[in-house]
Amino acid sequence: MTVDDNSGAPATGLSPEPSSALALKLTPQRGETGKIDEQTRALIFEQIQNPRLLDRIRSQPTNAQHSMALRLSMVIALAILVALRRPDILEYSIIRMTIAASLLVFAGIAALRFAQRPLHLPEASNRRRLATLLLVVAAPLVLALLPDAHTHDFLHFHSSKAMWMLAGSCFLFGIATGAPLLVFTLAISPTGLRDRRKFLMAGLSAVILGNFTLQLHCPITDPLHLLLGHAGVLLPFALLGFMRRTKVIR
Repeated sequence: MTVDDNSGAPATGLSPEPSSALALKLTPQRGETGKIDEQTRALIFEQIQNPRLLDRIRSQPTNAQHSMALRLSMVIALAILVALRRPDILEYSIIRMTIAASLLVFAGIAALRFAQRPLHLPEASNRRRLATLLLVVAAPLVLALLPDAHTHDFLHFHSSKAMWMLAGSCFLFGIATGAPLLVFTLAISPTGLRDRRKFLMAGLSAVILGNFTLQLHCPITDPLHLLLGHAGVLLPFALLGFMRRTKVIR
């Protein structure tokens, strides 16, 4: 047996080849069953070396993802407060606004925590899940059923047509401002669409964000309007959760 002078390894009779050429020779040829071709292999290495923004976010720890979702919610709420705030913001009771905002923030964070629960943690108990579900559903309903905050004439509607138009406007506004949080939460979650409980909680966190922005935007304090236009935002997101739970959405 001969020994190569440079490396001290047994001579094989083969000339040394660059690693890239050797890797190319070892790459399965196009058309082989169960194999990948050179182009696919190159794409895989490209994605590993230069991951997309969404992949980089998904690789972040759960706390970092949770912080991103909260910051997104804050940006949306701040934009509404600056550009589309309610005209009676200075006349509205600061105590009532604080109570409403605190209740919605607490409920939203609770729902978001469940929606972004780490995979390595054991499943939460049914009691905790039920308590969170009741809190998130009750928060907008309680705020809607509170006594009228004030009695300014321009804050009330004087016909059923105006009532439904204004309620519909707020309903769509709440969906539009809550939907980005739902999309973001599901997009960065490895199991968001497959885990029915997380899907439902992500939808409910979007409901809370929609109601929070409506609290900053809408000056109407009539309980019926709040029930239809604000708390009514629960309906489409709850329907999505129900459809996912019954596997209508897969």
